[in-house]
Amino acid sequence: MSYFRAENINVVKETRKILEDVSFNVNKGELISILGPSGCGKTTLMNALLGFEDFSGQISIEKQKLNDLSPDRRGFSAVFQGLNLFPHLSVAENILYGVSKLPSDVKEEKLKKLLSLIQMSGRGNDNITKLSGGEQQRVAIARSLAIEPRWIFLDEPFSSLDKNLKDELRRFIKKVLKKKNIGAFLITHDKEDAFQFSDRIMIMNMGRIVQIGTPKEVFDDP
Repeated sequence: MSYFRAENINVVKETRKILEDVSFNVNKGELISILGPSGCGKTTLMNALLGFEDFSGQISIEKQKLNDLSPDRRGFSAVFQGLNLFPHLSVAENILYGVSKLPSDVKEEKLKKLLSLIQMSGRGNDNITKLSGGEQQRVAIARSLAIEPRWIFLDEPFSSLDKNLKDELRRFIKKVLKKKNIGAFLITHDKEDAFQFSDRIMIMNMGRIVQIGTPKEVFDDP
């Protein structure tokens, strides 16, 4: 039984079809890369799934229809390319930003677990601007996990990193998501990111999904 389902997603802007009949089924905890060149529609698809883009078609997760739900009620979180961390807030304040209304003891326990998960225990008071690029990425991941999402969207999260750091962080994020059994869509134009990160790859071109398969299937028979 599929966990995340999209059926016949279409997006039209000024008579131009940006997405055309996009459909897929995804299992719980799967890591999926949406791979394709600039302008193929992958970011538009992400925004439609998140609730930031008008579309026709049907989106559901755990059989719950999402079309009429606002973005904050879909149970999703996202890590965008720019990270969008708050430079005036500490590591702890950034991580807990989305759960600020929880009781103090609950927040403290959540923070402790998340800092341990991202291997930054004891660094909650650190200044965000003093962290390395990789450490900032980890904080962004922890912030996205703090709301206990059903699904995470990763929008080109490794594009600004050098190769060694990219390889390390890609493995780290994959390990964290697998440990939490949280599925993710990785939006990328980088084949290496897609092949190293994903359980399956969805290849997009000109607003359509043209292939879905495991990294081996896509590599052997593109």
